[in-house]
Amino acid sequence: MNGATAGWSRIWAMPWWVPLVAGLLTGGFALGGVALAQHFTRRQMREERLEERRLEQRDVLVDLIDAIEHWAPQAEITSLFLGKATRNDIVEYVDTDSGKALRESVRELERILVRCRLIVTDDELRPLVLQVVGAVHRLPDEVNGPILDAAEHGRDPMEFILAGIRYYGEVRRIAVTIQETALRRLSGPAGERKFRARWRKTAARS
Repeated sequence: MNGATAGWSRIWAMPWWVPLVAGLLTGGFALGGVALAQHFTRRQMREERLEERRLEQRDVLVDLIDAIEHWAPQAEITSLFLGKATRNDIVEYVDTDSGKALRESVRELERILVRCRLIVTDDELRPLVLQVVGAVHRLPDEVNGPILDAAEHGRDPMEFILAGIRYYGEVRRIAVTIQETALRRLSGPAGERKFRARWRKTAARS
């Protein structure tokens, strides 16, 4: 019996299910490889989307910290001014460079706060953003309103001025907490370096 004949004899001697199982296993390995590749692709895409989301949140929070650092000193000086200003002084102040700069910084802060409320979803950072939103909205009633009322009625506004100084200090502390929390929650090693670099640039401009 030659080799070819012996080979065919061995094939015919195999159980009928051996070729079938071999084919199924071969096909299974191929399909398994495709499924594994798809799994890793989906996981990579998911991680990329999460990183994009983290980056978007980091960027808008740096803008928020920058806006707070510009707004708070201007608003604090304005509160001090209101404690000794007459009605005419206040009317004239609106059209001064300082008054215009304050209005612009308020508009910028409010614009960024809207973006933060839409973009920031992190469980620890979002409540901090909402604290800033609440603080900015309370400013007229809790700081400048009482200062103006006291000055207009001849009372010493110093109590309310000091309350205003504490108020602005609290907003700044929230900004620092936002920065520290964002570094911890939103940054990997590379992202943290980028965040810190942007923060240093922001602090240098303040």
